[in-house]
Amino acid sequence: TIANLIKKEKQNILSSIAGLIILIIMISLFTWIAYKIPLLWNSPWVNYTLNAALQSLILFLLVNSNKN
Repeated sequence: TIANLIKKEKQNILSSIAGLIILIIMISLFTWIAYKIPLLWNSPWVNYTLNAALQSLILFLLVNSNKN
């Protein structure tokens, strides 16, 4: 019925907004962490590697914590 379609559409919109909020929080967290890493040994590649490793670890932990 039309009422059920409207209800599902509202749920889809609210889910999308919640997903965007979660993404914004994760992006902000990763950016904040990246800026906390000081320049090590005057080599930017060390920072990029460390940043990628830390973000990969955080994502891995988040995914695994949601599975449990």
